[in-house]
Amino acid sequence: MYYRNNENYYSDNLDKRKVMVSIHCIAYNQEKYIRDTLDGFVMQKTDFPFVAVVHDDASTDNTASIIREYAEKYPDIIKPIFETENQYRKPGGPLQKIMLQAINATGAKYVAYCEGDDYWTDPLKLQKQVDFLESHPDYSFVCCNADYYIQKYETLRECQYKKKGTFGIEYLIYRNCIETCTVMTSVKYLNSFQLEFPSNEFNLSFGDYQLWLYLSTKGKCMRLSDTMAIYRLNSGGVSNLTDNVKKIKWMRSIITVIDYFSTNYKIEEEAKKRSYFTFFRHWAFFAATVKDITVYERAIKFYAENGYFWTKIFLKCARHIQHPKKFWAFINAHNRIKPVITKSYDPA
Repeated sequence: MYYRNNENYYSDNLDKRKVMVSIHCIAYNQEKYIRDTLDGFVMQKTDFPFVAVVHDDASTDNTASIIREYAEKYPDIIKPIFETENQYRKPGGPLQKIMLQAINATGAKYVAYCEGDDYWTDPLKLQKQVDFLESHPDYSFVCCNADYYIQKYETLRECQYKKKGTFGIEYLIYRNCIETCTVMTSVKYLNSFQLEFPSNEFNLSFGDYQLWLYLSTKGKCMRLSDTMAIYRLNSGGVSNLTDNVKKIKWMRSIITVIDYFSTNYKIEEEAKKRSYFTFFRHWAFFAATVKDITVYERAIKFYAENGYFWTKIFLKCARHIQHPKKFWAFINAHNRIKPVITKSYDPA
């Protein structure tokens, strides 16, 4: 076990065997859930060595104690990092650098993700995903299906989007339906991603969507049909944000990512248009109500250029209409992507 004030924290306690997979796990104040997460790691059955880099970001509850307990019981698997100061809140994105350095120090070929409130349910998850990537070198990452645990109501919702097949950036640019706890990719791509997106220089509200898009530019992507994880929905999600400042930042982060990849990578025009249609469908009314002029004016321009006449008129008058939210819901329910956009990019 090690604290990060030891400069060799990420290598002192690793043996020299060849690690195939390093699990990337960040935890903070998740004492209620972290046992499920760690149990999902240690139950994995593989024909290769793997480790789990579990980073506790100076939790104020018992999360670190539980991680320490598992590290003592499973020293060959659980490789903890304990912070004395919270890194997530620091400017410059040090947490991303810390995890990348630790993952590289393991010498692993692949990295699998699972945060401290999600968990795996299939003991063969790592084996299945490694087998796929090893036999398909033209694929840049593999994910799978996940069930949802709704923490507020303590209920499990089975995966309602059970897809299987190959997909690419044209799909991801308009539909980010990948749960972080289902993904495995190559460490080499994680390193090159860090070079293109160093330390969150775009000041985004999330770290996964841009990574999935970037990976999709490096090869084909596969969604396995197996349901092998539980993704926990809690009060921290964007749908539960009550602070408009945070929601505005989230909204701007999404369109920043869409703009970046639409500008810098080759994406079919139909897919680009669908991505903006989906974005404005979710965020245009919010932008109008909070007077975010940049997104608001872009939404009006998009709807005008693409023949959504009544949507454009509504947005211009939104602040003067009685019960605007109900009116927007009505318009949105009848908005459909234009018939000219007929191509499907779904996994197949």
